[in-house]
Amino acid sequence: MTLTALPVGQGSVRSTHIVAYNLLLLQFQGTQNPLQTLSSVRHAGYTQICIPAKHSYTSNKCLRKKERKRKKIVGRVIQILGDNFPCTLEAQKIDLPEYQGEPDEISIQKCQEAARQVQGPVLVEDTCLCFNALGGLPGPYIKWFLQKLKPEGLHQLLAGFEDKSAYALCTFALSTGDPSQPVLLFRGQTSGQIVMPRGSRDFGWDPCFQPDGYEQTYAEMPKSEKNTISHRFRALHKLQEYFSVAAGAGDH
Repeated sequence: MTLTALPVGQGSVRSTHIVAYNLLLLQFQGTQNPLQTLSSVRHAGYTQICIPAKHSYTSNKCLRKKERKRKKIVGRVIQILGDNFPCTLEAQKIDLPEYQGEPDEISIQKCQEAARQVQGPVLVEDTCLCFNALGGLPGPYIKWFLQKLKPEGLHQLLAGFEDKSAYALCTFALSTGDPSQPVLLFRGQTSGQIVMPRGSRDFGWDPCFQPDGYEQTYAEMPKSEKNTISHRFRALHKLQEYFSVAAGAGDH
């Protein structure tokens, strides 16, 4: 049995439709499939909700740009999951809509639509960057803020505020592929400050986000260090934990 997973980058949300990227194909190793026990396993901190969904379109230029970003994100996800995760990952593509709403609603709708299209289990990632002084904005709309303002503009958004604090939120949504079953959400959050951009410009808003307790921005950190504290790491750690619990329950 296979599990198709779609990490969908940093806040892919708006009213028009585009092609989703960062699609992974996960092939279970061995005969034991942890997803077989998904509906019977309940673990603290995992939200289970169901919301309906719909579907999508984009340009070749947009796809090429997203393909480059997809490879970076896929590589980081694989690096964080490590060798003990019970699946192998292979990059693919699929069409998904761009949704609006709260982060959980967006993740659930993407996950359900992806499951409908692939007719099987799916894992979808979505990321938010939330400024406390702005009541959580840009939040899931960070992608569009970043495209228009760049990291410098994100920093300037808080020029009139004393509070520069923010948090990065990553949500992985998991579906068995059965529409009658709830979607599970695995969230990871890292608190920090919005600062003048520093470091490499090859990964979204990383140059202007400095995690609490560190003197470097995400962009200045070695990937190995960032991957131990990032919002994505924390969400994937919960995902790993879930698979361990589900696999253990399946043995009884």
